[in-house]
Amino acid sequence: MRILVLGVGKQGSVLVKDLIESNEVSEVVAGDIDIRKLRQHIDKLTSETARAEQIDVTDHTKLVKLMKGGFDVVANALPWTYSLDVAKAAIEAGVNCVDLGPSPEVFQLHEDAKAAGVTVIPSCGLDP
Repeated sequence: MRILVLGVGKQGSVLVKDLIESNEVSEVVAGDIDIRKLRQHIDKLTSETARAEQIDVTDHTKLVKLMKGGFDVVANALPWTYSLDVAKAAIEAGVNCVDLGPSPEVFQLHEDAKAAGVTVIPSCGLDP
């Protein structure tokens, strides 16, 4: 399984670490706007399963293009203020999406996600 993790702060960094330890995950792409900090984190993991990708999630076109890169799921670990935009991009890209933060607006996208044939799970939380 290929997973895109957006936001590699406190929650996202733990998520990436857990995912690379899973036998079911073949690749984790960690995306963040701060590529220097992101590369430092990925380098510490010393895993061939993880790689860093700089992404500004406010650039909708580039975000959708990245999401169309053959991922099975996008895990959004960004602040909740980006949840709606990330979910919309995932629906457009045709990729399943799970959001760690509280994002009640995402529930309004149910019919769009259903029509696109994807699952969007908002507000799932994370217990490192």
